[in-house]
Amino acid sequence: MTANRRFLYWGVLLIALGGVVVAADLGLVTESSIRDALGLWPLILIALGVAIVVRRTRYSLGAWLVAAALPGLAIGGLFAAGPRLAIDCLSEGRPTLETRAGQFEGPASVSLRAGCGSLSVTTAAGSSWQLAAVDTSNAVARVDASSTDLDIDAGSRGHWDGNIGRSTTWRLTLPTSVVNVLDLTMNAGESTIDLDGATIGSIRLTTNAGETSVDASSAVLGDLSATVDLGSMSILLPAGSDIVGSLDVNLGELKVCLPEGVGLRVTQGDALGEVRYEGRTQDRGAWQSPDYEQAANHVDLLVNVSLGSLEFNPIGGCK
Repeated sequence: MTANRRFLYWGVLLIALGGVVVAADLGLVTESSIRDALGLWPLILIALGVAIVVRRTRYSLGAWLVAAALPGLAIGGLFAAGPRLAIDCLSEGRPTLETRAGQFEGPASVSLRAGCGSLSVTTAAGSSWQLAAVDTSNAVARVDASSTDLDIDAGSRGHWDGNIGRSTTWRLTLPTSVVNVLDLTMNAGESTIDLDGATIGSIRLTTNAGETSVDASSAVLGDLSATVDLGSMSILLPAGSDIVGSLDVNLGELKVCLPEGVGLRVTQGDALGEVRYEGRTQDRGAWQSPDYEQAANHVDLLVNVSLGSLEFNPIGGCK
């Protein structure tokens, strides 16, 4: 009698998840040690990569069991440390308000890294930008600006843990003038991005243990790159743009909605995840929507999904 490997992998993942939560409840591991361990989350991707490399060798079963256990430990750690992280984010310090503004003199590059709070991005006609940031800790956003560049950082420098951004509320208004590169990262928080009327050459979106909603239905886009790690993201794409790019989902969920008349072509990597188009699961490899050849505009994407889900035009839409 042989075990179904799919059930075996999910069983190991759930055992690891529950084991961490129980160990934390019993005081066998501390919340600080869990937070430190969560900083090693890239090991999950390494384990998945090793499992794929050795999948046709005698080490296959052991490698896949490790690859299943590590995500379970990570998810369990988030459940165990989540309440404490939330308390850290909701610091009772006196809120500080910082406002900054500027103007671009030509096509610009914008980079923004926020965390542990909420981010709202909207647009306005013209070439001016404005940031209003509220923080309940002593930290304030670092803003480096010039006539062609805008770099805003909560202080995390791209990392996410219990100390980032402390209950930040950011409201950023971008101009509808041309932005060459828009790079947005949300760590352990919630972001709403409305790009109404914007013209963006390349947009890069990253969500780590958070939730991001992007409405680019009225924008003009070129390249698209989106990464979801232990979180969720939804993207509304525009009509009238030919878009190329990549999507990566690691222990998360990504929904992408395309308007009618836009054809989709996907090259799907070999990974432990599910890709669906209009409710139907797609096989790994290259595939395209039925209307791709006749469509006036096209979206061409390379996608990789590791223990997560990616849905194009999901039933119920992108929310």
